Amino acid sequence: MLRPGTEVKRAVKLAVIAALLATCYAQEPDAPSTTRRALQVATVAAFGFDAWATNRNMTVRRPYEQNPIAQPFVTHGTAERAGYFAACAGAFLLIDSRLNRHHKREARVFEFTELAVETWGASYSAVHHRSH
Repeated sequence: MLRPGTEVKRAVKLAVIAALLATCYAQEPDAPSTTRRALQVATVAAFGFDAWATNRNMTVRRPYEQNPIAQPFVTHGTAERAGYFAACAGAFLLIDSRLNRHHKREARVFEFTELAVETWGASYSAVHHRSH
């Protein structure tokens, strides 16, 4: 059973992501390279924050990872966690550079979406840290 307010929180999160997507899709697709680099740096920083928060959560007595894709990688040790998040950041940069060649608008949507998803995941991990 869901806790009261869970549905509202989910709806708000989806609305924020939808607003970000609509905003970035409406922007001019030929953004300056400084804007693109800033988005890349912010997203890779969000990957780093998510890695830190996940590592902190995995060092408690009974660790638990909710992401089913990340679970096999992050539950076995620090090296596996570092490798997983490095691979995620590398995949993001590779996909972003490939998209940016011919599909500038879709690249902006990808950048903003990935930034929103990583920020949400990192903040969720940081807030739900169990110290026991």
